[in-house]
Amino acid sequence: MRDQRVGMGRTESASTAKIKNRVIQTLEVHPSGLRSDQIRKYLAAQGEVLDLSTITMILAEIQQAGTVIYKNRHWILTARPKASPSSAIRSSRNNKIHAARNAPDSGHKHRSVTTSSTELVTVGCLPFSCHFVNENTSELSAVSARVGVLPDGWSLLRRLVPYWRECLRAEERPSTILPLERVNVDFCGLTSSGEWWPTERRRTELAINAEKLPAELLQTLARGGTDSSVFLGYPLQLIPGSRGGGAFARPIFTFACQLELSAGVLRLSALPQPIDVNADWLEKQFRNGMERQSFLRWLGIANRADEEGDEAEDGAGEPVDLPTAAARLAAYLKTSGDSSALSPTALATSLPRATDSVRLVNVMALFAAQTTRYSKGTLTDLARIADWSDEQLNATALRAFFANMSRVATSSVPALPPVSLSEEQLIAARSALNEPLTVITGPPGTGKSQVVAAIMASAALTGRTVVLASKNHKALDAVEQRLAELLDARTIVARASQPYGSKQVFSLRRATEALFARGASTGAREKLVQSVARLRHADDQLLAIETRLERQADLSEKIASVEAAIEHEESILTPAQQMWVRRVIPQHLPELPTRFAKITAASSLVGALGRWLRVRRCRQFLTGLRPLGIPWSSENDEDCLSTYEHLAAYHKLLKELETVKQDLPPEAETAALTERLVSGRRELFERTEKIFQSLPTALEDLSDDERLVLADFVGSMAIFAGDKPGAPGGVERRRTLSHALPILLRHFPLWAVTNLSAARALPLEPGLFDYVVIDEASQCDIASAIPLLARARQVVVVGDPAQLRHITKCSQEREVHLLETHGLLCQGIGRYSYRNQSLFNFAAATPGVMTYLLRDHYRCARGIADYFNSTFYGGRLRVLTDENQLQPPPGQSAGIHWTDIQGSIQAAATGCHAPAEVDAILAYLRRVLIEQDYRGTIGIVTPFREQAKRLSDRIIEALPPERVARSQLGAFTAHQFQGDARDLILLSLCLGPDMPTGSRSFLAESENLMNVAVSRARAVCHVFGNRNEARRSGIKYLVELSAVLDRTREPAAKATLFESPWEERLYHALKQRGLDPIPQFPIAGRRLDLAILRGNIKLDVEVDGDRYHRDPSGRRKSSDLWRDHQLRSLGWHVKRYWVYQLRENLDGCLDDIIAATEG
Repeated sequence: MRDQRVGMGRTESASTAKIKNRVIQTLEVHPSGLRSDQIRKYLAAQGEVLDLSTITMILAEIQQAGTVIYKNRHWILTARPKASPSSAIRSSRNNKIHAARNAPDSGHKHRSVTTSSTELVTVGCLPFSCHFVNENTSELSAVSARVGVLPDGWSLLRRLVPYWRECLRAEERPSTILPLERVNVDFCGLTSSGEWWPTERRRTELAINAEKLPAELLQTLARGGTDSSVFLGYPLQLIPGSRGGGAFARPIFTFACQLELSAGVLRLSALPQPIDVNADWLEKQFRNGMERQSFLRWLGIANRADEEGDEAEDGAGEPVDLPTAAARLAAYLKTSGDSSALSPTALATSLPRATDSVRLVNVMALFAAQTTRYSKGTLTDLARIADWSDEQLNATALRAFFANMSRVATSSVPALPPVSLSEEQLIAARSALNEPLTVITGPPGTGKSQVVAAIMASAALTGRTVVLASKNHKALDAVEQRLAELLDARTIVARASQPYGSKQVFSLRRATEALFARGASTGAREKLVQSVARLRHADDQLLAIETRLERQADLSEKIASVEAAIEHEESILTPAQQMWVRRVIPQHLPELPTRFAKITAASSLVGALGRWLRVRRCRQFLTGLRPLGIPWSSENDEDCLSTYEHLAAYHKLLKELETVKQDLPPEAETAALTERLVSGRRELFERTEKIFQSLPTALEDLSDDERLVLADFVGSMAIFAGDKPGAPGGVERRRTLSHALPILLRHFPLWAVTNLSAARALPLEPGLFDYVVIDEASQCDIASAIPLLARARQVVVVGDPAQLRHITKCSQEREVHLLETHGLLCQGIGRYSYRNQSLFNFAAATPGVMTYLLRDHYRCARGIADYFNSTFYGGRLRVLTDENQLQPPPGQSAGIHWTDIQGSIQAAATGCHAPAEVDAILAYLRRVLIEQDYRGTIGIVTPFREQAKRLSDRIIEALPPERVARSQLGAFTAHQFQGDARDLILLSLCLGPDMPTGSRSFLAESENLMNVAVSRARAVCHVFGNRNEARRSGIKYLVELSAVLDRTREPAAKATLFESPWEERLYHALKQRGLDPIPQFPIAGRRLDLAILRGNIKLDVEVDGDRYHRDPSGRRKSSDLWRDHQLRSLGWHVKRYWVYQLRENLDGCLDDIIAATEG
């Protein structure tokens, strides 16, 4: 066939020449190039209907004259041929990055491109050619940032997209089988002398004489789509055929390459990369995961993190080279002959046609393989987004990251959650509905799923659309279940992706069918609109109250600030001096600071003159003060001047306090407003919940006009399903889709999809949804989120960087060279790093972003929550767990417990395991589940997979299945447990002095996993492990965990009883009046300043001041309003006093408190 093609090139027919000319003329009017299928379409319009393979052959024919090149899947015209066009094909993958082909640095091996090949070697009946190649290797030097900065705006996005696409490609590995009967069609063998392979610090380039390669193979390489990549595979494992099939080969080690064909030379560029093992071969060769890990350890290949994140448990040493890995492979698999049978520097030149046994051959193969099974659609979306106009991009949520942060809606969207939210949750939801970008940090147990559900419900009620996305299905399940609970198990979330093997996913086609199955319009939607309008009016009224209370809070904050300054001056002045200012206050005192300023001015003069002038003016000033009768505490002139300065400041602050107090409304008015606000919110929640129940029925209301549009849509999608987008049928299909989409989204406003499933499930349209909510964003990469952001106008990013993080298979070396190749290795690129930045970090670093921390924790017992709050969140969380609802095992109090285990820690194929901990946990489970018949739920968490596996096996052997099922008992790593919770968590540390070094390193770097593990426990977290080793480990979070029990046994320090001096003064004054106040009384997860329990009366006395009523970040504790309401609902009375009230009228305040205790 190849000879026929060459012959055809020598005596070209008139029809072929005509087609070639038409191809060239078509490319002339498309200077940016066309794909092969686009060329086919234009030729068909001119009456030349050809199949794609014929067009590829014709394009190959015009390569030799250098007329066209093939770049980024596009054929581009380079020059108009003077004579009949001859072939010039420059073939590359869509994912290729052109490596520099200049001469390498001095000292590096380099040989000119050879144009010879080996003679055809025949083995049996199957010819096989191994083609000599020339390799050019280049060692890497330290890379520094380029001079200059990145572009901004949409230009930056368009520059980043190709880089992000290549990073996404690196997440998937080739999984391929090479049928021997397809040699020189689907793959071919290559020979080379020297070190042809790349390493983590070296890139290589292989040059092959393209004329010696079979035409069928060139076509295979050229027509690979965006979901394929080119690889070098070495060695090959031959496998006999079975069930009538022929023999085939599997490559074992693979190296990703970029391919380019130009001027008769095929160039393969391999960027720096570690040795990678073919995932398909590894899975088939070793059925057991432990065996696979043992094999990788034998080879010395570092375990790269997989989707569960703990594959790197043993750490990695120095990278192994290919000859060493090949020798170890041969020894491990007991290949016939010695290990020298595999030598990558002396490749074989033939391949048998068949084999009667499984064996290795010393052959390097070039092949194309599909690598984008999961990310194919996302890669296509990214390429399309890069081609969008600025106008299209401005209509998307990407605007918040690359353009500006202005609001989308001109009027505010009300937050109408059908569930009760805390103050912080409500504020976060309101921001999410109105701001272009909102970031919500949701630590464990703070109700982030509740907030997301509230956002989606509010959007649906107000006629807006939301797509919820996450990298894992658990996050989608949690929100979908919360919404379903509000609708008596009915769902309004269109689930466009499900876990593998689950029920059928929802689609636009199924949505249309569901609407057709519904009856005629009932008017339910109009009723819903009217009801929501009333809810909105009520919300507006509550917002007006919030505004009034906010103004009062501003005044209160001003008072608190002045009070703090007054306290500072009082700490300097004596009581007599304070009394003098309050009772004497000469009329001319405010004027004296002007005279005092002259003394200060004299101090600026240098030398003897300045000192003399200051002393003279100072004495004159003090002489003028003698008639005022100031009670000086010193006769020293300088001390007197300092005292006067504080007297003047004290006087000014007192006057300022009097002025501000006049504007502050009475406490009764504030309390009444607060009661109206909180009770109004509660009533609004209840009303919204009832109206939300009618939402599914209202969404089913389909008008006749809508039914006609959807019928047209269904028919067009079926009739023109196979037409390309640019064809007439494709245009019609898009027209009907554009009319149908608004209708479908009006009736199905809420969607849920995983990041990589969005391309398959939802059309890529700018701003298709009003909102995209991306949950668990700290685990999400930036690249896969870009198409989601493009499909929405506003974005809500939810996550917790202190828990599970973004994990990638893209190595640091690969990322650096991708950046370098795309011209992005510049200052400022760090924020956009695929490998090092999660979507959460990317969003949180955006200037002007609205960020919210959900601080109220409701899940865990205080002892558990206090540990991860102080260790991982800097004490910013407020533990509000109702411990009466917890279910600890019999005989155990809620909190953290520890069983000390001193057994040995044994190495495993990956990580380690602790047999003594397994035995202790099983004994504990027998006692709790069988002897005590514990009815709570139980989970076991461990850092290491091997330990989890052994625990799972023992549970199956030792415990009754019905008890295991009832308690939901299972052993998991922290990654598997994310998003779940149990009443009782058993934590197996696998920590000891004899544990493997790599496992210890893994623990030291896994503080986020410990946060996940401990925070899964509601009532009890019971640790099994070596406590002494934890104490001396030097691993901060383990040291803190080992100290928890010590802290709980220590009595509270006296210094913590009072948070301000005035609290202590009031406490003693109340004691003198015969009352028995309790400082820092715990109630509902909070602590009261002073609690008084007298008969049936429960009184909370609060002392307000700036430094004592602000949160750790310095923000005002506006939640005092909600806190007071919560206490009142629990039967408490609340009395609040400003410091100035206690200072000016302590007796009156005491009388007020005593009256309150008497009912």
